Amino acid sequence: MRYILTDWKLDSTIHDFPLYLYNHPVRQEEVESANGQVTYDLRKANDFQPINFYQNWIASSQSIQHQEPYSFTQSEHRVIDPTRENERKLLERVLLSDLAHQCRDFTYFDNRTLIWKDPIETIGEYEGREGLKLSCLVDRSGTIQIGFDYTVRYTSTRTLEDYIRNGANLEEECYVIDRNTHTRYEFLRIDKRTYRDIFEKELQGQTLFQYYKNNNRSYVMKGKNPEMRAILVRGTNNKKYVYPQHLLRPEIDYSRIEKERADINRKTKQRTRSLSKLGAHDKMTKSLRLIEIVMQKGKLSYSQKGLLASELGYEQEVLLPPTLLFGNKKTILVNSKKVGSSITNGLRTGGVVHSNKQLHYRLVVQGRTNSSTKDQLLETHITIDKWRKHLEELSKKWGITLIKEKGKAVNLEWNDHKTLDYMTKLADEEVIATKELLENKQKDTPIIPLVVLPSDSRKNHGFHLKRNYMNQPNIYRILKKELGKKTIFSQVTTMDSIEEYRSDSLRPKNPLYYHGNILLGMYAKAGIQPWLLNASLTSDAYIGLDVSREDGKNASGSVQVVSQYGSIVSCEPVGSSERGEVISKETIETIISQVKRFYDEQKRRLRHITIYRDGKGHTAEMQVFKDILGKRGITFDYLSIVKKPNRRMAIEEDGTYRTEIGLTYFSEETGIGYLTATSPHDSVGMAEPIRIERKLGNTSMKQIMQDAYHLTFMQIHTLNKGRLPAPIAYADASSTFYLRGQLPSNGIKNRLPFV
Repeated sequence: MRYILTDWKLDSTIHDFPLYLYNHPVRQEEVESANGQVTYDLRKANDFQPINFYQNWIASSQSIQHQEPYSFTQSEHRVIDPTRENERKLLERVLLSDLAHQCRDFTYFDNRTLIWKDPIETIGEYEGREGLKLSCLVDRSGTIQIGFDYTVRYTSTRTLEDYIRNGANLEEECYVIDRNTHTRYEFLRIDKRTYRDIFEKELQGQTLFQYYKNNNRSYVMKGKNPEMRAILVRGTNNKKYVYPQHLLRPEIDYSRIEKERADINRKTKQRTRSLSKLGAHDKMTKSLRLIEIVMQKGKLSYSQKGLLASELGYEQEVLLPPTLLFGNKKTILVNSKKVGSSITNGLRTGGVVHSNKQLHYRLVVQGRTNSSTKDQLLETHITIDKWRKHLEELSKKWGITLIKEKGKAVNLEWNDHKTLDYMTKLADEEVIATKELLENKQKDTPIIPLVVLPSDSRKNHGFHLKRNYMNQPNIYRILKKELGKKTIFSQVTTMDSIEEYRSDSLRPKNPLYYHGNILLGMYAKAGIQPWLLNASLTSDAYIGLDVSREDGKNASGSVQVVSQYGSIVSCEPVGSSERGEVISKETIETIISQVKRFYDEQKRRLRHITIYRDGKGHTAEMQVFKDILGKRGITFDYLSIVKKPNRRMAIEEDGTYRTEIGLTYFSEETGIGYLTATSPHDSVGMAEPIRIERKLGNTSMKQIMQDAYHLTFMQIHTLNKGRLPAPIAYADASSTFYLRGQLPSNGIKNRLPFV
């Protein structure tokens, strides 16, 4: 049995890759980006030789012959000093660029992903291409590791010009591919400006015709209508670019093809899934085949033992699942292979841990449509009535009495502008109803609108390729924004999810899983805790922090605080937008003050905090936490949580690869660990681990990994097993909601409006 991590430790070391180093000082405030343009100009002047930068240094594995118009204060040719972080970063970037350059005959390289030029298969109008997401790590000893993860990228054979000509509905938040370079961009919008207009910022005062002519590519615009509108996109460097429509092709996520394209036949969808969702053995086999091609082409020295977790200095362990506490002091040891069944068993036999409560809800359904007959409307009414009664029966068994607000179900007009006005009016009504409940001294005050959207709300025949909530961004966001900003948190479902209650339905009535998730969502929005960890974790509090980015803006979102037993302590939003990825001192002070005040009010001691920081973490933040918590006498651990590390963990036995839930690799010396918290069926795909790094603190890595694993069982809004610890999962969701204006400025407390 071998424990594998797709982070190949090379036999080659830094001594095999001396660099040409050039110092080009820039202002401190521009140190992270200013040399980007310099590097591009140098590549262009040197036949696109791989050249990279990090802060004030520019580097290449070859001498840079043509340096004009730039001059350097220092130049050297030597092996890097591995104790210097900036030199390690330089070598990491140069090695990846060199690998891509050496594989350029058969691959494209975009944002650290190698995409094979030849499609493995054309499915309908979509071309599927294999790829490897790559990363490189050079450690302080001079050891080099190449991380890799297999992927398949689908692009349409049609261009945006074809989509627009055929009247496709182009939505925001999708990705497009340059058909020539295969560079990936985020689609922003169809611009108001046309091909004949001057683009001051994007093209330095040129039209698209002039730009391509001046770059000796006038053929690109030959025969194109000057009145056509340009496409505005954004690159990974956050810079905006303009393109003509015919140079871009949409990238299609396999799930869009599989679930939402009604015009694509079943055989095509199944084939798409079989190429994309690979089980552990198939994914590992394909990953290893491709990475060996790349490393051989790059003339890297390696051996099979470099894949072993032990060779990388990691201890290996399969962690035990937690025991959960439900109502009536019922405890259930979770079966890690049947997590949903374990939770439903606990709810069935003990009920929710905070039981004997009432939860008021109001039914909101789609309004009349022109095609609706009287019989159809009656059938819909009967179906929904049957469904909500089953929902109430199950909730009562779990210890929560659902009370439907009196009156007819609210009708929802299916029109964006009318819906916006209507939702605003509904929000005012809900506030009044909540106030009446308070005056009547009811114990449970939140009213949860239970919204039923039409069955076709999941279908989208237009060009909207990045998944959104309910895949219906307009109506969903209107609902969440107009109600959410008034502290009214709705639970949304669709008619196709309750079709089994139609009189002519042939679908089996097995509502436990579906109803369970609806109820848990409602409970979470009402602040009802369904279960707890039976044993205490290491820290008194766990804080999840995330900065969400959307449309070029950053915001910290809500403070996600979880107690040592996994209960939701606080979800209060922090009302400030961050200027960048680093959370400000003012925001951190607000976070700590909120947490300390809550614990003081509860007369609970706050001695140690664990901070889960989404991403790689920031030195400036760590120093602020050190200063603030040090004054209060509170110790803490600051952990970096990388949700998608582009690595896979696998157990290899007799030539077969598999994953196991709870599998962890960790190193006390480096403070780095990997955790696989799910074990999906092969048809769903190979489990994706998370990477945890202890940036500050003294808690052992084994205990850190154990706590993180147990907190993945505390995503209390669903029966589905979570991949992320609850604090970071909810921080991620809440920061996005906050940025979209879907959270109120206060009044959330321990409720979860963003699930």
